[in-house]
Amino acid sequence: MLQADIQSPGGELAELRQYLASQLMWNPHLDPMTIRSDFCKGYYGPAAGEALEYLDLMDRLKDANGKHYPTNGWDPPEVATPEFVSTGLVIVNRGLSKAADQVHRGRVEKLLLPLWYMQLGWPDRFGLSNDQGRELLARFKNVVQAFSITNESEAPSAI
Repeated sequence: MLQADIQSPGGELAELRQYLASQLMWNPHLDPMTIRSDFCKGYYGPAAGEALEYLDLMDRLKDANGKHYPTNGWDPPEVATPEFVSTGLVIVNRGLSKAADQVHRGRVEKLLLPLWYMQLGWPDRFGLSNDQGRELLARFKNVVQAFSITNESEAPSAI
């Protein structure tokens, strides 16, 4: 069974997840990391290296946590450390500077949403001042609107 993001477009890494799942259903012997790399090269274009670096950072965070978190049963600031968020922002913003056109730029900005969400939701933990928060919220809203994202999770609450 494959379960996907049906509540709203824009789920975290939804395009990668769907591509990976469809490739592995077609041929379960493929290497998931090769699929991930191929996807990033095609989807993020000139920012593919940074997208892959960010995914590697996520992999390392998972390995460092050493815990399994049930669906909808985890506390975001417990999982995402300040170091993860700050390093992720540096990596993805570097990728943003390499985006060749608005399509690739939007795709990279979408990678920033979970990091921005952490900052906006827990500003003290992630070092976000009120002035920075207002500017970041405006950027967040622009990306959410551009991708028609309506939900922050499977729960019925809307963004």
